[in-house]
Amino acid sequence: MKTKILLSLLLFLSISDAVLAQSKKTAKGLQVPCRFISEPTIYGTNLIKKDQKYWSLGMDKKLVKEVLAGCDSLLWPLALRTETLREPNLRNLQRYTMNLIARYAVRDRNYTLVQIPAAANSGMPIELRPAKNIYLLVSTASIFTDRTYSHNLDGPLLPFFSEDDFYPGKRVHCRIVNRGELYSTYDVSDDTTWHVYVEDYEKEDIENYSSEGSWPEKLQTLELREKYNDYFKYFNAYAIAVIKGTSSNKYIIQIPAYENEHMPEGLMPETDIYMVIGEDGIDLEDFYDEDIDGYPDPIEEELAPAEEPPVAPEEDPVEEVPAPAPVEAIVLDIVPGNPVKVYIVDRGEMYSSLDISSYETELKPFLTKPFEYVKTNCKEESWPEGINTLDERDELNAEFRLYNVKAIAKFDSNYFLLEVNPEDNKHMPAAMQPTQTMYFVIGPKGISLTAPAK
Repeated sequence: MKTKILLSLLLFLSISDAVLAQSKKTAKGLQVPCRFISEPTIYGTNLIKKDQKYWSLGMDKKLVKEVLAGCDSLLWPLALRTETLREPNLRNLQRYTMNLIARYAVRDRNYTLVQIPAAANSGMPIELRPAKNIYLLVSTASIFTDRTYSHNLDGPLLPFFSEDDFYPGKRVHCRIVNRGELYSTYDVSDDTTWHVYVEDYEKEDIENYSSEGSWPEKLQTLELREKYNDYFKYFNAYAIAVIKGTSSNKYIIQIPAYENEHMPEGLMPETDIYMVIGEDGIDLEDFYDEDIDGYPDPIEEELAPAEEPPVAPEEDPVEEVPAPAPVEAIVLDIVPGNPVKVYIVDRGEMYSSLDISSYETELKPFLTKPFEYVKTNCKEESWPEGINTLDERDELNAEFRLYNVKAIAKFDSNYFLLEVNPEDNKHMPAAMQPTQTMYFVIGPKGISLTAPAK
């Protein structure tokens, strides 16, 4: 008899020690709103059944039966079944409307039993949508209580991401393999679809440090980037977001300052910088490895040529031939309503992604079409398929001199806006012919009043 009493007492103490801070309300199954704050560790059905004596303490028998009926992993939506799918879909897991049913501790671990009600989660993508109320046993550290998903606070539901997708929160160590795919003046604020991939605190930094003016000194112009082209493979870069396009995607890559201290002066970022680059410009399967690639050579600044000693004049001096004059930037003032016919002499001076929003007041007096139309059609995405990427323009570089264009405005003292009308350019190759009026933004060294030599 004494042995039975002793065994009963030990069992009672064991269960009491196992249950952590379980309130009477929770014990009876009165639901407490909760949500995931991190990727949860989800324990299997067998453990729920094994630990029934802990989580069911004081719980209504009807609810106990419902838990046992709804904890089978075969009932789980696809995105919950494996860790490789839970990781890419974490942002949606955090949007589940859930209820905390019980908490307990045993085997030096803290467990939480949660309910994911089907009715409250009917708007989830099919791969995350429970067909009936399901119950999960998860790590307590991944749960936040007293609030469920809020559209206003947490944002809208996201699509389902497979493990092969580029998904929110993913950060891929990558290598820049084609510097020509960079968009040095791309205005990321024009498109907010990439916001889903990054945290809120990162968005402002990306907008401030993703164009050439915020990059290190020796990356701030096309000419300098071409000069130091071989150094790009040494950057530690990470793909952190995608800007999806109709025919191809662009990636936002981060180049952290602390991971690029090995770069030479003038190329080493003082703060984290960001770049927008076409998908053909990076390799997501490769990255800079100092053990394999070594370190970049220091930059040797070019020295001014030494002065040659004076040459004594000859008795019969040869007539001096003047050196060819350097190419000078065009000097041209344009009056509203009076465009000037010009020729493209240096296609490299074009700005294919410049956002002209801030120049609206300055440009409007010169325009015959609505400003929004001009703003849209002065970017490469709206140009004919033969010239809407940098690689394609490089292949057709010589043909640009054949365009019939008019300079319709000069703005910000350093840009010219060229208008390219379809009716004036029917002679152009099919891949370069505009189907509607388009515009080029170009620097003063890129155009001339006289036709370039053939």
